[in-house]
Amino acid sequence: MSLDIYAGTLTRYYSHNWKNIAQQFAEENGLKYKTISPGRDRIEPEQEKKLVEQISDAVYEWMDHLVKNIDPSFHSPLWDEKNEHDYFTDRPGWEAFGALIMLQACRLLDCPLPEYVESGWNAYEEPIVEKAMSQEFTCSLISSVTHWLPIPKEMAFVAHCLLKKRQPFQRLQC
Repeated sequence: MSLDIYAGTLTRYYSHNWKNIAQQFAEENGLKYKTISPGRDRIEPEQEKKLVEQISDAVYEWMDHLVKNIDPSFHSPLWDEKNEHDYFTDRPGWEAFGALIMLQACRLLDCPLPEYVESGWNAYEEPIVEKAMSQEFTCSLISSVTHWLPIPKEMAFVAHCLLKKRQPFQRLQC
């Protein structure tokens, strides 16, 4: 399993109208690439325009709900959700993700960052990360944030994940 980072509209994400960095590489080099997801053999971009519009409408409805429940002084829509907007993606790997967790833990606890870690290292087994995760911080990776939204205020909150109402997520705007 790989770690893909995606930055773009939620409409584009949920309609699968994006390619991860490995897909882009394969396409540019004439190679085959197959994306597999739990419960599906293959993920393909949504071709039906009406369904993409329904996804976009659901994102805007979700956004309105956030505005009403988080800060009614915000103006909705909070951002433009066009399916055609640019997106960015990369695959930093789990060790790089762990390094970000370690960096944040060291900054939050005002500790020195280790100069070197072994290959196969797991940040979650580091005492400094365990200590940071046991404390109450309202920010980023330490508090298991999964979405960052372009809103006009720094805050973290828990909300239902769009299109998956049983799966909560947290987010931070830095």
